[in-house]
Amino acid sequence: MNEVAYVDSELLPPVVVVHEGLPFAPLRIYGNTDLIASFAEVAIPAKAVQPITRKLVERGHVKKVKMMVAMGGIPVQDRQDIESVKVYGAASNPALLKTLSDKGIEILQSGFMVGPYALIMRYCAERNIPAIALLAQLFYNYPDPEAAAATIKELYKVTGLKIDVSNLIEGGEEIRLKARDVMKRTTQELDRMKKTQEYDKPLYVEEESNMTEARRRRRTRLTVAERPSWEVRSCCLEPLYNVHVAADEVVVTADLPNITPDTIKVEQVSKGTLEIKAEIKRKIHFKEFGITHRQGEFQFFWCQTHIPVPVDAKKMKKSLNAEFLKFIYHGRRLSNKG
Repeated sequence: MNEVAYVDSELLPPVVVVHEGLPFAPLRIYGNTDLIASFAEVAIPAKAVQPITRKLVERGHVKKVKMMVAMGGIPVQDRQDIESVKVYGAASNPALLKTLSDKGIEILQSGFMVGPYALIMRYCAERNIPAIALLAQLFYNYPDPEAAAATIKELYKVTGLKIDVSNLIEGGEEIRLKARDVMKRTTQELDRMKKTQEYDKPLYVEEESNMTEARRRRRTRLTVAERPSWEVRSCCLEPLYNVHVAADEVVVTADLPNITPDTIKVEQVSKGTLEIKAEIKRKIHFKEFGITHRQGEFQFFWCQTHIPVPVDAKKMKKSLNAEFLKFIYHGRRLSNKG
């Protein structure tokens, strides 16, 4: 498909994307005679999502599109342990909902949707525009090429549109490696959109003593100061990581694509700080990220993450699944919240 338009708004950051020396808008529209698709190379600010989504739907209404498709995902706990990703469907009207069901797509029976695809469904329903949402199980704050591939496969069932997903599956590790910075900024914007509300159940109020997992996540999510995610001098890249505090355990996860598993080193360097380091299978150069104006190479993942409550290092359990590192500190003391 060719670029046919781009989106401009004062609500978007003052950013252009440079490809082969030429500037491009970060939010662009591609199309042909049968299909129009929007594509963003930066995280869309939360304050811009609503007006931009509304304009896209209004444009679709003017053009009398046959159907609008929103593709996204629903965060799930322990995603790294899920071997076969499920994709759920929602629709703007009962007839389309039946179509999804007839095509073998499991219907999202209840819950919340948050973000651009939620607004697409809402605005399309208001204007009687046929629309569907395909939502895969995915990580909240890590790139998930496998989930993207699963969503595209389900799209074929509905539209007959064949898209080769082999690059997503075979190149998953490289995608996770290169998408770290965009994912970090996207997670910040998702937090502002209250994306974690998708963990909640609708129309159900819980007591503070039985706080939902989503609220615990919001309460304990760490804020990372703006800084480069790389350090040339030490040849290190910073991995994406997350700390989750539950009632009886602390779970630390880190996305470590393309590493040599037996080189992982984990050390509790202080009472509340955990250090993670692992060697990447091969040296990574800036040019592999499309950056030619910097020099340097990277051979390690390294980070230090703060654990906001007291934990006992002797009770730590470590697991590695598809190069997602997971630590569980069992039996934290609720009486000492640190």
